Amino acid sequence: MNWFQEAFAKFGEMNVFALVIVLILIGCAAIGAVLLYRKKKAGTEIAQKGWAARELTAAALCIAAAFLLSFIKLFSMPMGGSITPASMLPIMAFAYIYGVRKGLVVGIVYSLLQFLQEPFFVAPAQFLLDYTGAFSLLALAGLAKKNIVPGILYACGARFVCQYLSGVIFFGMYAPEGMPAWLYSLGYSGTVVGVEAAICVAVALIPGMNGLLNRMNREQVKRRAAAHSPSA
Repeated sequence: MNWFQEAFAKFGEMNVFALVIVLILIGCAAIGAVLLYRKKKAGTEIAQKGWAARELTAAALCIAAAFLLSFIKLFSMPMGGSITPASMLPIMAFAYIYGVRKGLVVGIVYSLLQFLQEPFFVAPAQFLLDYTGAFSLLALAGLAKKNIVPGILYACGARFVCQYLSGVIFFGMYAPEGMPAWLYSLGYSGTVVGVEAAICVAVALIPGMNGLLNRMNREQVKRRAAAHSPSA
């Protein structure tokens, strides 16, 4: 019971700024949903080459879901980093469905929110590795074609590389005496990203979840093909 309370303790620590961000994202999603509903009702919804109302709505919801899940700490590492209940999955799911390019935009927005959640960095390069690179590259999940699981491995592999390099370059001094920085970072980053990836894969393999993601992916592939057809 104590573990459960500690895992959700961060919800009580959410500041007003974080709550405002979440409410704005939910508001954007609601506006997008209304626009999408009106287009469907009027029979005017067509495939678009830019950001459609459907995609903006999904982006806002995925960022909000990931941000909220990131406040639930199943386990916090002593020198930063934590295990969450699949907080990366909404970002990777968006990229899997809507593609790498749009996933990068969503990932960058999410990386800024992650920094605002715990604003700490020691150098610009470390910020780029631990935040911009680590979270924007979750968009590599969009490289998967028919199942999100390989995409999760691509995305989490890229995040691991970013945070591993950051650990070697900027945090090697925290390694236990006698342990090289590369080995320390390998174990530390590998634990955080590896466990997070395993949780994301487990959730994504839930039959209902897996079926929903694959169905949405197939539908978006059809819309994308229609948008690039000569008659579009």
